[in-house]
Amino acid sequence: MVSSLRSQQWIFLSLILLTVLAANWAYGHLRSEYLAYSRVRGMLAAGELKEAAALLDKVGVTGEAGADTLKRLSEAYLARRDFKKALPLHRKLVAARPRDLQAAAKLCELLGLAGEYPEALTVAREILRENPRRAEGWLTLAALQARMGQWELAAKALERALAIEPASRLALVGLGNAWAYSGHYARAEEAYERALRLDCADRDARIRLARVLSWQGKTEQAISQYRVALGEER
Repeated sequence: MVSSLRSQQWIFLSLILLTVLAANWAYGHLRSEYLAYSRVRGMLAAGELKEAAALLDKVGVTGEAGADTLKRLSEAYLARRDFKKALPLHRKLVAARPRDLQAAAKLCELLGLAGEYPEALTVAREILRENPRRAEGWLTLAALQARMGQWELAAKALERALAIEPASRLALVGLGNAWAYSGHYARAEEAYERALRLDCADRDARIRLARVLSWQGKTEQAISQYRVALGEER
């Protein structure tokens, strides 16, 4: 009886010891990772991207701190317009943050820039599947289709975005561009006019409107819009 009780006590104490050791190991591991991520961020601040990338690759990406550090590294390469190095980092970021819409949209853009259209389309469709009621998914798909020269498909995607968010200036100007480049000038004119009704000071939309007016032979209207854009008329 006494022997059995002692055995149970020994097992209980052993379990407590193992729990404490595991907790200490986990704390030490997390602290080590935190310090490593801090070092990576310090390297980024100093412009040492190559060294920062090597250290992060060695440490690995775990938890929100790791994902945030990875995002900063990718953004640093993007700031240098080094899309080739930013692309694999953004792949890892999306894997670490599968529900981060902005990260997925940026990955889609980078894949498009790299000409990796099948993977980009897969990412765009996954964004739509995960966010069916958000305009950003349709905007991402439209931007990719426009890069591929699929202007009419891009226009349809932008119309879906506008059905969700009718006051999206980005979608309206994009729709105007899609219709203009596909040769539907009257539709492009309508889209740009809608954008200007939202913001009459939108110089970019006004210049684009003037351009499609001139393409339709509406010279006087085009000149008037150019003058407004230049501040000569109101």
